[in-house]
Amino acid sequence: MQDEPEQTVLAVEPSKVLSKVVVDACKRRGVAAHCCEDIGGAMGAIARRKPAAVFTSLDLPGLSGLSLIAALKSCPRHRGIPIG
Repeated sequence: MQDEPEQTVLAVEPSKVLSKVVVDACKRRGVAAHCCEDIGGAMGAIARRKPAAVFTSLDLPGLSGLSLIAALKSCPRHRGIPIG
């Protein structure tokens, strides 16, 4: 019997300091976390492996975090991902 794939949280945050805070908080709770700095990186990460949840900054390079939220909510495959 195969183990279920590990669930990860995706943090979309351009600040390396804040990204580290999210990763450390997740680790303390036994949850894996992956970080990226912009919407392009986020969309690629989500396409490769659907995260259990997404934390996003609203102030991102290029498009805002609101654009990321709108893109995920409009996609039938991804609209169920909790976003904070």
